[in-house]
Amino acid sequence: MSETGTGSILRRKAVDGRQEHLARSMPPPKALRLGLERAAEKGLALALDVASMQYELVGHEALAGRLDSQALLAVLDGDNGEPAALAIETQALAGLVEHATIGRVIARPAPGRVPTRVDAALVTPFVNDALARFVALIEAEGPVPGWLQGYRFGAMAAGPRTLSLALTAHDYHLFEMDLSLAGGAKSGRLVVALPDCRIAQQKADAARGDARSEKAFQAAVKTAPAEMRAVLTRLSVPITRLQSLAVGDRLTVAGDAVQDTILESATGEEVARVQFGQVNGMRAVRLRNMGLPGAEEAAQGDGFVAEKSPGQGNNELDELLAAETALDALLPPVEDDPAGDDPTGDDLDGDDLSDLDDLIRLSAEDIGDPTALANPPGKTGAGTGGSAAPGDGV
Repeated sequence: MSETGTGSILRRKAVDGRQEHLARSMPPPKALRLGLERAAEKGLALALDVASMQYELVGHEALAGRLDSQALLAVLDGDNGEPAALAIETQALAGLVEHATIGRVIARPAPGRVPTRVDAALVTPFVNDALARFVALIEAEGPVPGWLQGYRFGAMAAGPRTLSLALTAHDYHLFEMDLSLAGGAKSGRLVVALPDCRIAQQKADAARGDARSEKAFQAAVKTAPAEMRAVLTRLSVPITRLQSLAVGDRLTVAGDAVQDTILESATGEEVARVQFGQVNGMRAVRLRNMGLPGAEEAAQGDGFVAEKSPGQGNNELDELLAAETALDALLPPVEDDPAGDDPTGDDLDGDDLSDLDDLIRLSAEDIGDPTALANPPGKTGAGTGGSAAPGDGV
């Protein structure tokens, strides 16, 4: 007796729990209605109400007869490749377009016209948002139907027959809704037909995979070998010289090649411009920062040693040459001796050259900094005749 009573209580609780769960679930018609209304309110700031809805399962042959030839007809692309159908009749389309263009819905019937690609482009964000909310509501609130998948606006169709030819499923879940825009300023019908295709949904589930498979795939891609070639330069060499090349022969490379090396893929496509150098004794290249913030700081301390181009690192020699040039500009030009003296110095044999040793023994401190002659203070131009101040290196 007690066992029978206990079984009845448990059975009653199970029935009550199932009914409560079904009451909380989100049936597709309710989810689509809420998806449309929330997409209009939150995405467009438009008051849209679904005044009525009809839902049924129809065959492919009967679907074309339920579509208005004057409406905006479009194919909806599914996540698993199975297309669906959309139809927005004239007045509903006009209200959505008016709100998107002038910010309000005009409270009078719109004249009949053929929908254009511009109309489709204007309503695409609203359609995609509503369909995304529709799927999310079903997935979050209750059991998910086997035919459910994500959809987005695909392409316009020229007519009901063209749209029917683009559809491939045998049966469709048909939703027919009467919409009221901006408190009744315009009213029109919107039709959505979603394919009833469980096999396609199973393919979609398999395509998604679990998180572990995705992570494993990402790890495999990250560790896959990728061949790169650093090209210093390219030379044009006659075939005769190319055939005679031997070990020890040298080919001339431009001095800035190590600073502007090309990194190429295995197929010869240019990937980036790099700087040639070495890291821990091994040849390496450094990607240029390409204007990225913090790239220079990140490159410091990585052990990269840049190769020097021919002529690089001769700053001191360049400064000395500049000083010599400036000194030549400051000194007066050498004139020929009008007396016809021998400029070679042969007639100096008998002169006293005892002061020459003192001149030769002058140190660099006595002469001063020769590089200062490249830009002497107060100098406005070479050969101006201005006097040099003490300590300018003269």
